[in-house]
Amino acid sequence: MDFLSFLKRIESERKYVNQRFCFVLGAGASYNCGIAKASDLIDEWYGELLEDYCSSDQWKKILSKGRDEALNDTINALKNDEELLRQIFSPTVWETNTKLTVADLIRIKFIENESEKYSRLFSVVYPTVRMRQACIEKFIQAGTPGKGHESLSQLLCETNNNIVITTNFDRLVETAIQTSGHSKDLIVLSNCNDMSCSAFDENSNCLNSIFQQRQKNAPLVIKAHGDVDRIEQKNTIEELRRLPDSFYLRLKSIFTLYKPIFIGYSGNDSGLVDLLLRYAKEQRINQDEYGCYWLVYGDDVSHPEDKLPERVRTYLRQVNGQCVTHKGFESSICEIVDVLLPETGGSVNPSQNIKEIPKDEISITERNEKTYFPLEAPSFRDEMMLRNASSRRDT
Repeated sequence: MDFLSFLKRIESERKYVNQRFCFVLGAGASYNCGIAKASDLIDEWYGELLEDYCSSDQWKKILSKGRDEALNDTINALKNDEELLRQIFSPTVWETNTKLTVADLIRIKFIENESEKYSRLFSVVYPTVRMRQACIEKFIQAGTPGKGHESLSQLLCETNNNIVITTNFDRLVETAIQTSGHSKDLIVLSNCNDMSCSAFDENSNCLNSIFQQRQKNAPLVIKAHGDVDRIEQKNTIEELRRLPDSFYLRLKSIFTLYKPIFIGYSGNDSGLVDLLLRYAKEQRINQDEYGCYWLVYGDDVSHPEDKLPERVRTYLRQVNGQCVTHKGFESSICEIVDVLLPETGGSVNPSQNIKEIPKDEISITERNEKTYFPLEAPSFRDEMMLRNASSRRDT
């Protein structure tokens, strides 16, 4: 789907079925705000490892090259080195507190998944939790909110499209909201292992508590991997591999009420994608509706999904999600906000058309049978049929 078609679609969903949207942000949402990209940090850290651990000038020269060129040179160099080949393919366990060998450096160099490569390098260069936290604080301090975050903060504060789920440690979204003067209403959940705040109940009836929190029209920021100032950050492969069930319950509750728009998020971390696939498997998907929108940076309108990991493509197929090309977070989020803000320029009342939900009468699994509020929008076809029928009666 091209970006203009996407804008028209979400505008129609807002106008005709009062659809709510939440935003899932990744590192791409912070790059233009002065925060280093993962690829830049990978190059920096790998260069440090070569200097510290590679005693062979030949291998240092090979591995300092770009990936494709280094791969060809590595293949040629290994043809006559059977011992090094055995080391590379031996089932060794990664150890962060032992001296790396050339075989280790070669393995790190050719990890294909950027998220995995980042995590491996991070745990090797900064082997303790506090060292990793100090590193993150250092490179995040340079970031300041851009126009995209300022525009997003307006949407979060003035409409019922007021939830952000982010894998980023930075506080760009929170700072933009505070600058807008709405900080007293802001709720931030920065530790996915402990989400026991007023926005949620600890029992399975999450829908009612989220709805009560939404009626306050308070922007909510959920930080899946932690916050820059919190020790409970997820950085290493082991830490990112699994998010707790409590986080899944919150995600499921939110996605029941809000349609997610993914932007700046690559989908390379296994923990969050596992939960997306779990959600897709458990839901009854209406094939007349798009279950989500996943924005991919680039110009390839015909097959943007080719840039996404296979597991993300599986999720999109299962929820009938649409892949959308865009030109970058800053300009794209500003255009999204333009079509989702009310035409009047005023605030949307999030409790519009919503009755009080009896606390013991609704659960996630029963949401399709209850009629307290329109959790799932009718198809556009049904909507237009109703509008046409109404027009005929009026005439």
